Amino acid sequence: YRKNTPALHSGMLLQFIPKDGVYVYFRKSNDKTIMIILNQSGETRKLDLERYIEGIGSKSTGYDVLTERSFELKSTLDIIGKGILVLELK
Repeated sequence: YRKNTPALHSGMLLQFIPKDGVYVYFRKSNDKTIMIILNQSGETRKLDLERYIEGIGSKSTGYDVLTERSFELKSTLDIIGKGILVLELK
């Protein structure tokens, strides 16, 4: 996936200051937006997605390329302790 997704290695980078042990950043190219969420905390965290609207834009779904699960990008998103999500936004 990494080799075939130019946004991950040459796309624009948008980072957010970590909050409660969670680091979120975006990689964007003309055709893809990837949202990476890293939870360094040992506890599940609930993300307020309004904080990341600059990166999410009008996208409504995130497809986790690691687990092949889809997430609705509504108001909040849970991430397990010590977890990572690599979401391709659609």
